[in-house]
Amino acid sequence: MRFTDQAAANRRVAGMSAAGRWLAVARAAGIHDVAFVAPDAVQWPLATRDDFARVGGAADLPSLSASAALSPDARVVDGRFLLTAKLLARNGPVGDDTIDLDGSDAARRIIRATSKRSDGIVSRWINRPVSQRITQALLMTLPRIQPSHMTLVVAAVAIAMVLALATGGAAGLVWGSVLFHVASVLDGVDGEIARAAHRSSSAGAVLDTRVDMLTNIGYFVGMSVALTRLYGGLQATVGGLAVLFALTGLGTTAWLLRKIDRPGSFDVVKLYYRERFPGGWQWLVTETLVAMTSRDFFALAFLILVVTGFGWTASWLLLGFAAIYLAFVLGAVPGVLRSGSRPEVRGISA
Repeated sequence: MRFTDQAAANRRVAGMSAAGRWLAVARAAGIHDVAFVAPDAVQWPLATRDDFARVGGAADLPSLSASAALSPDARVVDGRFLLTAKLLARNGPVGDDTIDLDGSDAARRIIRATSKRSDGIVSRWINRPVSQRITQALLMTLPRIQPSHMTLVVAAVAIAMVLALATGGAAGLVWGSVLFHVASVLDGVDGEIARAAHRSSSAGAVLDTRVDMLTNIGYFVGMSVALTRLYGGLQATVGGLAVLFALTGLGTTAWLLRKIDRPGSFDVVKLYYRERFPGGWQWLVTETLVAMTSRDFFALAFLILVVTGFGWTASWLLLGFAAIYLAFVLGAVPGVLRSGSRPEVRGISA
């Protein structure tokens, strides 16, 4: 990997050095014999060495001066242009699939690529654009930030949400719904940091999943308490059933993920249905159900209901969402267990 100077090699783009990103791409392309070339041999600061170690390289990879003799079989690529692993593996040219690491939009393009194919419609068009802007700002100002830091922020927002719902009356119902939507948006940031800066970990994925589960259950319980206090005892019965159905669905999903050894990825059920029904009316039904049972969708939908004065309907809708979600999960169990060893199921990003 040839860089113009040491600063270019060590320049941090979206929370990771240019040299670290190149090593990650090379590793993904199956290339393990890597050296970095610059007019003077590059000195690696601690942050760059950490990047190397995180993507599976030695903490101090070799760097050569531009005058060093290279093997006739060596392939030299311009470190300014980051290729995809696929292009690098097939000796592809610099083109539209590359990122100019010296360009002003490099971080934006890297972070934009962190979107997940399992994103629902609200996440794709509303939540993800907002969360990616937050991710870019954080990685620009706090380049060493870890995904778990944002997971803890989401947990704090969830606690404030439950307190607002449980104790705030009509105003608390509004603020709790606002905070639930905020938690839904911020929940994307930890995963974006992990994918953009290669900071994914099994422990982080499990922590994120547990916080998501507790946030969802906290909203169901908090809404049931708030609506019961505002509209009477029937709301408690309906809300209690919604919580029971939601807990059963989440528990079943957690058990299913342990069975296929994917403890940190709750997207497995929706991705199973999308792979099972890729087209036709079944696909349309599947996409509708996926959208309706996605947190990004019902967090925004309930916020709109509460703000427009229809909050009293929320417990009934929660019960409906929870029942659909439970049926959705139970229907996927046999197929996911059968296909759990397939790469497209086991390779889901957390």
